[in-house]
Amino acid sequence: MAAVKRELHDKFWVVGVPPVVFSEDPMVSLKSEFEGIFRCYSPEVQFSYIKPLSRVLVSYPDEESGQRALEGLKKTEFHGADLKVQSVKPVTIGERKLSLPAQTNRFFISPPSSPPVGWEPVEEPPPVVDYNLLSALSRLRKPGEAHEVLSGTTEAPSIVVIGCEDSAAKGTRPNISSARATETRIPRPSQ
Repeated sequence: MAAVKRELHDKFWVVGVPPVVFSEDPMVSLKSEFEGIFRCYSPEVQFSYIKPLSRVLVSYPDEESGQRALEGLKKTEFHGADLKVQSVKPVTIGERKLSLPAQTNRFFISPPSSPPVGWEPVEEPPPVVDYNLLSALSRLRKPGEAHEVLSGTTEAPSIVVIGCEDSAAKGTRPNISSARATETRIPRPSQ
């Protein structure tokens, strides 16, 4: 059976830190006492205090001392507060630019200029006209009157169908404006 490789961490979060540790007043602050808990594992440890989150990021110079501190401080009490220690997984940053998509996806991004071999266009069927719906709408009301199909609520508007008048039945022509658009003159260079 193969041995499981254990990840070593040199940084970890300390959660549940009491507010007196973040105090700027040296008479009230317990920063030096708090840091002393971690300095016994390595004197070169660094601290980053994040007051709004009540957290402290602890960074050790090497993974061995960080791992010893992580294991030794699992359940530590500091002035009535239970400190929780959580390891920070390292973030590996790759290239600054996006890599090209896989070769199989390029067809979907940019289709070829000509269709694939064997491709044939599909004929679309003619549009379907529902004559039952048209006759039901014509029987609803007289032309020009509104008919409420769906009443409105506080969350949705109402749907109203207004039948239009048939201009051919009246014998009148539709109102088409006979105004002509005037053309813009072409500017001539001055001589």
